[in-house]
Amino acid sequence: MSKHPLQTKQSTLRLEHLVSDRLQDVCRKNGICREVLIEAMFEYCEANPEFLSIVLTEAIAKNDYRQQVANMRRAIAETTAFCTQKGINFTVLESRSQYHSATIFALHMN
Repeated sequence: MSKHPLQTKQSTLRLEHLVSDRLQDVCRKNGICREVLIEAMFEYCEANPEFLSIVLTEAIAKNDYRQQVANMRRAIAETTAFCTQKGINFTVLESRSQYHSATIFALHMN
């Protein structure tokens, strides 16, 4: 723990809904805020490279999945805008799980 005056920087975290709830539960039970728990976990991993490696492997997988979801949302938004502009009726059918994501555009021709 540092003996220097406390300097903080505000930042916004986007967490998976259920992860955020579980994190908040742990913090409430222990009377701490989420920020200090995250700081302590990071500093522990930083001091223990074997744990950092395990955590980073999981983080990279989660990041890849989030990137795929973001790309799909962008594609849906762009397709929606295009079809709307051209007067094309369509339906977006989505299927998502932890392991895969699929989107099908069903065009309705007049």
